[in-house]
Amino acid sequence: MKATQRNGRLAELSGIHCWGYALNPARPAAQRFMLEYAREMMFEFYPNADGLMIESSDYAICYCSDCKESYYQKEFRFVRQISEEIWARNSQAAVVVYPHYFTGRAVPGFDVKAAAETFDPRWTLFFTPHSAHIDVELLKQAHTAIYWDSSPALKTPRQIQEGTLKALQSGIGAFVPSFEGFSFVAGHPEGGEAHLVGKRLKPFGFEWLAEGQNPYEELLIRVNRIAYREFTRDPKLTYADFQLRLGKEIFGSLADAVSTDDLLYLQESFFADRSWFSASPLVSPNLLSEKLKTGSLSANQLRDYQQRLERIKNIQGKYANSSDKSRKEMHRIAAWITANWAGSEKLLSDHWRSGN
Repeated sequence: MKATQRNGRLAELSGIHCWGYALNPARPAAQRFMLEYAREMMFEFYPNADGLMIESSDYAICYCSDCKESYYQKEFRFVRQISEEIWARNSQAAVVVYPHYFTGRAVPGFDVKAAAETFDPRWTLFFTPHSAHIDVELLKQAHTAIYWDSSPALKTPRQIQEGTLKALQSGIGAFVPSFEGFSFVAGHPEGGEAHLVGKRLKPFGFEWLAEGQNPYEELLIRVNRIAYREFTRDPKLTYADFQLRLGKEIFGSLADAVSTDDLLYLQESFFADRSWFSASPLVSPNLLSEKLKTGSLSANQLRDYQQRLERIKNIQGKYANSSDKSRKEMHRIAAWITANWAGSEKLLSDHWRSGN
């Protein structure tokens, strides 16, 4: 049942946390396997579920002779079948699908065309910036659509604002981005990061968290949670007004522009170039060394890290004696980063100067 890769070989083991093999939808056994799996999940494990999201193949497809020019047509047979079975049991169920079955356009990253099947307006469309680009013509046929990006999990409030505006300007009624913070023990080189194998991942790179500790109340992810709330509540909110709202929520009556700016800078720095699975290389020389081994950092990035570390030291000192809870937390985070670099500062300067 394995799919065939572009190089003609059978699919290799891949995934995130739960690893497996991409399947070949031209094989009746693969279709049967997926239908039985989806039925068991929907009708036995979660019979009260409001619907199902079918995450169309945005990691891999099949390039065998049966699929090469018609992969999404083959996959659509499964999509149509499970959708009809779900709607037969609950006519109001939301079945979320990618646009690749309907547009007939080139599919990002795969050098194949999407199918051009008939769109049923009962489906909810799902768009992403990396693999399922917004299709204005298809959107006209849909009652409901969702836009996704990775901004809350990987980026900053500015990117959250951009995602909200992208959805609004495209006429999409829902912006549902990722807040995933992984905490599993890596059994494979997730994202190619072999040094993580055997280690328990810390959500959002918060290495100070105890095992099982809730990461979503941590100050730096609260910044993004507040940003998502405020920009989706008012997509036309200016960034300056967001800063005022953020400051008031975090610091209360003690809010001031300098503290808010320092907080946003600390959050931006901590999330700089981080992956789904590890913190930013800026927070740890060990992480940075692993990234240097793979050649994934430029001299400009290293120079930026060095400049950021100087300001982070300044933030550490500025709030060292604060009695305010949030400012004390900013000091703690800045001190944690600075302590990680004790004795390793030359690692950055030596590499960016050499360009290696």
